Amino acid sequence: MTKSKVQAFLQKYDLDADKVDLSAELEHFLLSMSLGLLPEQEADQKAQERGVMPLAMLPTFIDIENKVPFEKPCIVLDAGGTNFRVAVLTMHSDREPEITNYEVYPMPGSDGELSKLEFYDKIVEFLRPVINLSDNIGFCFSYPAEITANRDGRVLSFTKEVRAPEVVGSLIGVDLKEALKRHNLPFDKNICILNDTVAALLGGRAFLSEEVYDSFIGYILGTGINLAYVETSNDIVKIRKSVSPEVLSGRMIINTESGYYCPLQTSAIEQEMDEGTSDPGHSLFEKRISGRYLGLLSLYIIRRAIEEHLFSTFFVTNFEHISQVTTKDLDDYMRSPFGQGKLSQACANDIDRSILYYLIDNVFERASKYAVVALAAALVKADTGKNPLKPTVVTIDGSTYYKSLLIQSKMAYYIRSFINNELHLYVKLNKTENGNLVGAAIAALTNKKD
Repeated sequence: MTKSKVQAFLQKYDLDADKVDLSAELEHFLLSMSLGLLPEQEADQKAQERGVMPLAMLPTFIDIENKVPFEKPCIVLDAGGTNFRVAVLTMHSDREPEITNYEVYPMPGSDGELSKLEFYDKIVEFLRPVINLSDNIGFCFSYPAEITANRDGRVLSFTKEVRAPEVVGSLIGVDLKEALKRHNLPFDKNICILNDTVAALLGGRAFLSEEVYDSFIGYILGTGINLAYVETSNDIVKIRKSVSPEVLSGRMIINTESGYYCPLQTSAIEQEMDEGTSDPGHSLFEKRISGRYLGLLSLYIIRRAIEEHLFSTFFVTNFEHISQVTTKDLDDYMRSPFGQGKLSQACANDIDRSILYYLIDNVFERASKYAVVALAAALVKADTGKNPLKPTVVTIDGSTYYKSLLIQSKMAYYIRSFINNELHLYVKLNKTENGNLVGAAIAALTNKKD
């Protein structure tokens, strides 16, 4: 009875995970990807005709074919959703990375709005102790950035509630060099900007052989969500007129910026949540999958369930004092519904606990289905993974995937049932330690500017 009551509520508000049509969503996702590879004017026209929002599909100009350089130190930066990491990394001939001078700082703009000057000055402050240890800097920038042919990056926007609006539009490498110069520090550096999904892909490839695996995908499922895959350069229509025939003859990593994908279904509760974020109307896919938003989405769902009288008076009274729910809070509850977590303590009885369980389980079930759709789209678009003897390597990074109680097992189910059994595609899920740092170093050392 309790489960059917929750099911009726979820169906009423278009939140039932069972209603996510994997095949239809995949087709829609692939169309968004294909449009994103077209020149902007053509993409916009076709998007309007088809009622689809193109994905950014950002070319990286990073060649995956180059050999991994050994015994060369590289300064590596990793601007993530919460932290900003700095280190010096050297890949040894045994393919074991040596990481020194490792430090973790708060991500600039995560604790309050910063000006452009303040943003880059913060990074210089982090760089100061290591700036003389290498002439190469690999900068893993986990936010939307348009990569230029000389491997700089123009910031397109910030996600994950980072606030630095003046930085949008700036060239990261150029402005970082100017900031170094302003602080009388060495600024004549080879700086290579790449996304965290690209770094994950390169980091995974560094330890594996292309002779054994069909291709490589980088997948981030943490504070945010994104994928990178390897595309035939000539199929990236929007760069055909601006690059050399030599570039078009090879392969290039594409940063899909899949967090901006607009799913087929959107519920009234998700719209309400979206309106309360710092970037309403944007990152809609990310807002129903990533660790930054699963707790927030659940908060809105529980509040609406209270309005629909699903919970006891005791729960309603206790939940009035809860203004924030994090993904960790959800995990704490699912691991220990009778424990000391704030969600557990809000429940009066097993009916409250069961309703809360089914609501949270549905949030993760739905998120897992969408996450697998994104992976399937990358496989289909890259035309890889067809041979079970040579699967595509998917290097996954991110706290939501590895720390959540439910995501891994639910994704594994849909990988088997949808990707393997329906699409007949095959993957090897891969985890690397410090993959972002390894990938950033490889990008900087193997893709130097001409």
